[in-house]
Amino acid sequence: MKYDLYSYDLFDTVITRSTLKPEGIFAVMQSCFKDIPELSEGAPELCGDFVLIRKNAEAVARKKTASQEIKLSDIYAIIKKNYGLTEAQTQELLVLEEKTEILCSIALKQRVDEILSRISEGERVVFISDMYLSQKIIKEMLYKISPALADLPLYLSSEIGLSKASGDLFKYVRSKEAISFEHWIHFGDNYKSDYKIPQKLGITAKWLEPAATNGFYKYLNRCHGNSTFSLMLGCAQAALKNSGDLSENNLYRTGALCAGPVFSTFADWILRQSLKRGISHLYFIARDGFIIKRIADELIKKSGINIKTSYIYSSRQAWDPKTQEQQELLALYGKQEIKPNAKLGFVDIWGTGGSLKHFCDLCKLDASNITLFLYGTYFYEDDALGFERMIFAQHLKLNGHIEFLAKAPEGQCTGFKLEKGHVVPLCREQEKLDIQNFGFSQYLSGRIWKRL
Repeated sequence: MKYDLYSYDLFDTVITRSTLKPEGIFAVMQSCFKDIPELSEGAPELCGDFVLIRKNAEAVARKKTASQEIKLSDIYAIIKKNYGLTEAQTQELLVLEEKTEILCSIALKQRVDEILSRISEGERVVFISDMYLSQKIIKEMLYKISPALADLPLYLSSEIGLSKASGDLFKYVRSKEAISFEHWIHFGDNYKSDYKIPQKLGITAKWLEPAATNGFYKYLNRCHGNSTFSLMLGCAQAALKNSGDLSENNLYRTGALCAGPVFSTFADWILRQSLKRGISHLYFIARDGFIIKRIADELIKKSGINIKTSYIYSSRQAWDPKTQEQQELLALYGKQEIKPNAKLGFVDIWGTGGSLKHFCDLCKLDASNITLFLYGTYFYEDDALGFERMIFAQHLKLNGHIEFLAKAPEGQCTGFKLEKGHVVPLCREQEKLDIQNFGFSQYLSGRIWKRL
């Protein structure tokens, strides 16, 4: 059926944030305070608790207003008054929030494509949103996605003083657009404001039901005050929303909502630590290192970091060979794959480092130039390994589960063979087929968030 007007909610319908919740925006802002002297030196009391301060200020501003909606300036007026900020400090905070919102905005591709298609067909499309941000900032977000979206009429509760939740904003749009409710369809994710209220007015409404999240994802979300976690979880959620037919696939969802946030934060930490130590080459140990390497490669590409990466085949059996032939093949493999006389990093999920020591001894590698990065393991003070060991997290109860998430497409490496002058790994073929048949490619696409 054709309608005379197509209206769309904005946030979580056309645009989403790279943070899971609005509070994540405040956490990202807080992480920037150290670089802004007016805030870090002039208002240090904000630096540790800004997430809570900003949330509470909005709640107070909403209680105080006589209008159906508040503006961002109303929120910062509360903060200014209660924390004795200068006008310059208050404006610094307000502008930082606007810039952070623009920076963290992500298009929801399916809905954007739908709207652009309607525009090309000459249909009337408008945006209607309950939002405290200004029209100028929302227009910048839309322009970042497509100039055509920024040209569409935009009805904001913050500008008009009326809300969708009351129904009055829909009535305002009816008057301005000279349209009847019966010839109008509205799309949005809020069950009350975007579905029940417009339906009650006689508007055809389509509720875009948010995807459910699993328990592990909700557990991680407790850290939403941490900017890194918040951004990782938000990107995971955005990947799910942009995944199309894969959004209901349990393997994709597990990759996006569990493995993605866990391993992305780990990969980011590895790269930052490697830059501090002057490490030029990272070797991701099979099989736990497979997905972490893929994520690290994406981060390296996006950031322009000068670190090379390799995937190196391993297992306890392969790196502690019992026969002379396999020892010689392992030594050749190390000479073939490892760059000598350089600062090197090896990456694994869990372990003591014993297998890497066998590898270093057989391949005659200088252990003093090596750092082993582990997601987690036990503390111990044995210096006999010869190389540095670094632990990302000491969550001993979780490490077994996290190792389970770190799978690879090949079967376990059992040793090596010489093939046309090149040492190649021997891997269990049936195990490889079992992994492929299980649906590993769908799991992998969720973990690396290809669709963002």
